[in-house]
Amino acid sequence: MSKTSAIDRVIGSRLRVKRISMGLDKETLAERIGATEQCIDEFESGAARIAADAMRSFCDALNVRPGYFFEPWTGASRALDGTDLSVAAE
Repeated sequence: MSKTSAIDRVIGSRLRVKRISMGLDKETLAERIGATEQCIDEFESGAARIAADAMRSFCDALNVRPGYFFEPWTGASRALDGTDLSVAAE
């Protein structure tokens, strides 16, 4: 497993929020991308870094663009609705 950072935790958190907002449980998302529930746990907690091919699979399964995961740093969310989605990793 690669070393992870605060960015990985924020991306994992956004993955979790999107999964839940779509009404998906970990098992269903794991099946959609060909992974295990344990992998989903590790990604969502930031314990594992999401590789580019997995990111693409998540984007397809969750119907989002890759930029969705990076909005806290790009300001895209603020430009759309005036809110600040910056997340401090804990």
